[in-house]
Amino acid sequence: MEREFYEFAIRFDLGPNEALWIPAVFDRCGAKVEMSRQDLVQEAKSNLKLAQYLVDVIKRLAGSEEGIELYQEFLAEREV
Repeated sequence: MEREFYEFAIRFDLGPNEALWIPAVFDRCGAKVEMSRQDLVQEAKSNLKLAQYLVDVIKRLAGSEEGIELYQEFLAEREV
């Protein structure tokens, strides 16, 4: 699954702070439409409108105040 997320991040030019949100967004959105993470990934590969929606959600989360704080915490934890 990590490979698919990596490919998604590369395809849509997502930065590291945005890429951290990919699993959570796919899990949450998949649950809302009763699809597994794997099925949603497959659908997003062939459905550009869906993929762009997911990218927009990811970018919004990563750019939010909370998203920025969480990314800073993540970086701080990696330095330890």
